[in-house]
Amino acid sequence: MAISAAAAAPNLGKNTVKPLVFILGMLNIRYDFWLQNPAWINQKKSISQRPGPAYFLRELSSNLSADTPYVNLSDGGHIENLGIYELIRRECRLIIAGDSEEDLNLTFSGLADLIRLVQIDFGVIIVMDGLDEIRDGKQHYAIGNIYYRNEKLGKLIYLKTSLTGDFSLRDSLGEIEYSNSHLRDDNFRFDNNPYIARYKTQDPTFPHQSSSNQFYDETQFECYRALGFQMVSTSLGRR
Repeated sequence: MAISAAAAAPNLGKNTVKPLVFILGMLNIRYDFWLQNPAWINQKKSISQRPGPAYFLRELSSNLSADTPYVNLSDGGHIENLGIYELIRRECRLIIAGDSEEDLNLTFSGLADLIRLVQIDFGVIIVMDGLDEIRDGKQHYAIGNIYYRNEKLGKLIYLKTSLTGDFSLRDSLGEIEYSNSHLRDDNFRFDNNPYIARYKTQDPTFPHQSSSNQFYDETQFECYRALGFQMVSTSLGRR
């Protein structure tokens, strides 16, 4: 069973607009979900079968807490898009993350937000190596060193939905800069997978299409699947 992400809700984490909380709640623009608190379940505390009207009032007043019998679930992207923030809080030694956000110019906004947030909130520093190679179309991955405050060292393996060859270079630079770039070699890697490359020529936003597109056709779905397989297999050294 899965719970759909709450792209629109009165309370949007760091994106919450306080003056709109009450209005969104009364208009019932509430794609969030009230779930029984796992901490209360583990402690075998008594929880009612369903949340009552008091929780709706909590939404309207933006008075949410992780200490109540029910907790309010919203989209993880309301904090950061990669789902790494809580893993950093737990000081995990190895984190593997896939980034498939809409990022046509390959500016790594989700990763940049994460690095900024964990440094502010936890004093943790993440140093990445390989992002420029992704932008140049040389690879799909980057490796990060995570420096925790207690001198513990962690590793971040970061996989970015991207294309190798000049497709990514062109996306990252833009048409004008790409046309004058000394890195340009007009190699679009059709040999790697012809139907992925052809689909890219038909839709230049691939593989960074907006999540507002919820109706994939067969070709689009297969191109994303094949690209994901190609990314993981090449990044892990399998051919």
